[in-house]
Amino acid sequence: MKIKLLIFVLISIFFIGDFSFAQRAEEEKYIQYPTAGRPEKIKDVKGKFRAFVTAMQGFDNNANLDSSRKGDLFQEAIINADYRYSFSKKTSAGALYNFTVINYDKYTKNTLLDNILKLDWTRKLFKIFTFQKFYQIEYLAFPKDDNSSYVENDLGFSLRHDIYKGLYHAFKFTFLTKNYTARNRRLADYNFSDKKRFDYRSQPAYEIGIFFKKLYAKVSYQFYVNKSNELYLDYYDFYSNRGVLSLGYNFTEKLLGYTSFGFQKRQYKDRRWLDGNPSPEKEYTYTFNASLSYNFTKYLSSILDYSYRENVSNVPSQKYSGSLTTVGLNYTF
Repeated sequence: MKIKLLIFVLISIFFIGDFSFAQRAEEEKYIQYPTAGRPEKIKDVKGKFRAFVTAMQGFDNNANLDSSRKGDLFQEAIINADYRYSFSKKTSAGALYNFTVINYDKYTKNTLLDNILKLDWTRKLFKIFTFQKFYQIEYLAFPKDDNSSYVENDLGFSLRHDIYKGLYHAFKFTFLTKNYTARNRRLADYNFSDKKRFDYRSQPAYEIGIFFKKLYAKVSYQFYVNKSNELYLDYYDFYSNRGVLSLGYNFTEKLLGYTSFGFQKRQYKDRRWLDGNPSPEKEYTYTFNASLSYNFTKYLSSILDYSYRENVSNVPSQKYSGSLTTVGLNYTF
């Protein structure tokens, strides 16, 4: 049952991530933390393969995240596969590939294709610590909006401490870069140069969680400073603080639930708007998600999901709220 809950949490993380909402270019599409839940113990078997596919139909009641609040239907599909090879009881290496496509019926500018490949090396230390080094590359493409497409490279490590039975905490550090494939950077005088926009950030994160027989709970915190070669008003230079509370519960052998509450503050360095407010832009984003999964068989399950997002800002034009309602099927191999 713990494995079923873990797989459901993994599916939920890929499905309900911030990329499901239409995003401005500087906002992250994924917010990932050191672990999704209790990792499986490294067994004597040399290799283990696991995969799932998910198909969704949903409705976004504010597809463009603005005051017009225009809704749109969308379809989402996820293919996820990972393989782990154990060199010994303490050491393993893994590879994960995730492909996500979201297609909007009317506002096709929000349609996206996302490819993620992650490689890691994991080592168990003193029975209660797990150390992991990883590299991840992501290509996020918007077919109808080339200026938002980018290639992201992540390099980092995490250290997990199993405190007592199901109780653990973990620290993760990531350095990442974003290379925009079509968007040219702006100079201080607002003119575009012939160089592409480039962002980078150092990103520490911490989480503490607990697993009972039926309940999974986790609190996560993440901080980073985003730097960009965009010179006009240092438009994409900001720092972010984000906290998330996540809960998963097995109601029955077949019915599983997941919910999360998130808060993020973004403080921009020098971005200002012509609305009479002399202060740099400051934003507070609140998120809520609730999901239910029902297992028809060992492999086939259904998912019902609701996500809400609200952005509060000292810039009136940047205030918005929106929600997603989605239903779909998942097949686990």
